[in-house]
Amino acid sequence: IRLLSGKPKINLPLKKKAAQEDDVEDGKPASATTAPAVFSGPVTTTCTVEEGSSRRTFRITIEPPTGAVPDTEKDGGDTGKGETVPVYSPFEGKVEVVEINVSEGDAVREGQVVASVEAMKAKHDVKAPCSGSVARIHVDLGSEVSKGKPILSIEQA
Repeated sequence: IRLLSGKPKINLPLKKKAAQEDDVEDGKPASATTAPAVFSGPVTTTCTVEEGSSRRTFRITIEPPTGAVPDTEKDGGDTGKGETVPVYSPFEGKVEVVEINVSEGDAVREGQVVASVEAMKAKHDVKAPCSGSVARIHVDLGSEVSKGKPILSIEQA
């Protein structure tokens, strides 16, 4: 279903360059003196797969890490009406959003189930931490979220 909806879930392990033993700078391997590569936007590359006499070329886009939250979202996107409170997944690791029960502008009360995530092969409710109205929904159904990425924001009344 993910493939048909245009959101396939593919895990590609990224290989790190192995530091060669003879590539030493100031007594440290080169990998210890260079900072890790950080990118702010999506990176696109192509991959060619040969199987027998068949050859296929794929275009792959790698998104930046999900832990990085833009500064506008860290502040909660304050609109001046009231404090904006982000709503996070109750789990530490990555989980999939399987249900969003509200839309932007809806009034919610504290403790109301606003979304559901799937973790450990079970569906778990995400409850509103306060009363107010839904200011913004940050994810789509099927998105993977971690503890630091908000699912939605609630503007307190």
